[in-house]
Amino acid sequence: MIVWVWDAQGPDRGAAGVADNEKRARKLARESLLSTGASEVLIEQASVELGIKTLNYGYMRTGHGWHGHRISSGRVTWRRFSARECSPRALRGQVLAH
Repeated sequence: MIVWVWDAQGPDRGAAGVADNEKRARKLARESLLSTGASEVLIEQASVELGIKTLNYGYMRTGHGWHGHRISSGRVTWRRFSARECSPRALRGQVLAH
């Protein structure tokens, strides 16, 4: 199953979440970015990975997604990234705990 994970860390609090599609992830991430006071947010496509011997699961990042920045007008600008240009925060194959 493919999902979209997002993370925005603000000065007072942070927010993160999972959405079932890219459009919804960008909407939720934008709202979170503006409400937390964060200056940037990362959205990344991930697959849900089940543990082999347990029922635990995590998210395996694909290295494809969006990097959003809040600009002075209150708008959010978006830049798409891919596995070829991953930053340390967007490493292909990184597993996130649920």
